[in-house]
Formats: sequence, structure tokens, C-alpha cells
Amino acid sequence: MKEMQIEKIGYQWNNPYGIWVVLKEKRSQRHIPICIGQFEGMAILRGLEIMPLPRPWTHDLLAVTLEELGAEVKHITLTNIENNSFYAVIVFESQGATHRIHARPSDALALAAIKKVPIMAEEALLGMDTESRPQKGSKVGTVTVPPLATLWPAKTKVQ
Repeated sequence: MKEMQIEKIGYQWNNPYGIWVVLKEKRSQRHIPICIGQFEGMAILRGLEIMPLPRPWTHDLLAVTLEELGAEVKHITLTNIENNSFYAVIVFESQGATHRIHARPSDALALAAIKKVPIMAEEALLGMDTESRPQKGSKVGTVTVPPLATLWPAKTKVQ
């Protein structure tokens, strides 16, 4: 497994439904681009920017529920891709036992952003660049990533 970080969150100007999260391997230039829903994209942005809301969203509810039950989220892992759909697990510890709960990658990423836990990926998923061409020798299926308008990180002008 390799540790990842969220490098970019963006959208397509002509597709109002999908948000793209581009993950980058720490200490490397390998990427995993994932298309997710707007709500999940906003939840990830909220977690990254620490933007409180007056009422909790679903991902906040999950985070608080796990905490109240004495469970500690250790990390999330992107595990597989089939037919352009990614799969993930949330790994947490509770009462001395480690548990793996299957989740949509978008939900797992939102929880990771909220709880500030590591994002991991199986080696077999790596090898896509930001234009989604698998690197030579990679077994990763192609995920088509169009040109994106960046939502995060926000670029600020230096004067």
C-alpha cells in the first residue's frame, strides 16, 4: 500500500454533476483520478478547509457516531477498480480489534478529510497520471479525465 494525498479537486465546465478528486502518491508523481458526486466533493472540501456548519452532514454523522462508540478511524484504503468504479474500505479500531468497512471511495475520502487520517491505495491502482494514461507496465484500467477547473487548492495572487 502507498500513502496518498489529495492534490486537486476540480470540475468540468460542461458537466455540472461530477467532481474530480486527483490523489497523488506521497514521495512520487503517480496519481489516481476519481470522479465523485457533488455532495461528496463538497464534504471533502469542507473537511480539507475545516468549514463548520450549523447542522451535521452525513459524513459528520458517521465521524461522530464512530467517535461516540469508541472507534478510532486509522486510515482509508482504495482497494480496487472494476468497470471504472473504485472501491474502498474504512479501517478503524474498536475495543482492541481492527475492522474494515467497505465504502464508496467518495464517502471514505470525505471521512478521511474530516478526521485527518491517512489515505492509502493499493499498488495496483497507481500508475495513472493526471491525464489518466496508465504508466508503462501498469495494470490499471483507464479512467478518462477531462481538463478540469480547479476548486481546491485555491490559488491566491501574490502581490
